[in-house]
Amino acid sequence: MIRVKRILFLVLGCCFLFGCSEKDEFARHYTNLMPSENSEYSIYSVGYEINPEELSNEGINISNYSIIYQSSLESSETTYPELDLKEEPAFIIFDENGLVQKTYKFESLIKYLKEIDSRD
Repeated sequence: MIRVKRILFLVLGCCFLFGCSEKDEFARHYTNLMPSENSEYSIYSVGYEINPEELSNEGINISNYSIIYQSSLESSETTYPELDLKEEPAFIIFDENGLVQKTYKFESLIKYLKEIDSRD
């Protein structure tokens, strides 16, 4: 009886430990799109090269973000098919746990980044 309880406790403990992880599957497999050590968020931009000065001119604190650029939708689909991008430009924001926001409009990206900055 004690042995059964120990096994049950071990199984439940493992389920709890692995089930409580907040990272999404994409973050586990594609760590190169996650934020760098020096930033809280990363922006994966497909088909539109974001100039950090452009963000700064919008009042966005660029020190919170790392920017990763992919020149085309086709190359992005080859590298990251799980993103399921439909068109370009595409902008995807990641935090340390994975995908936070996906948009196809630069104005929507700016709006969301301003919301993030206002929380800090």
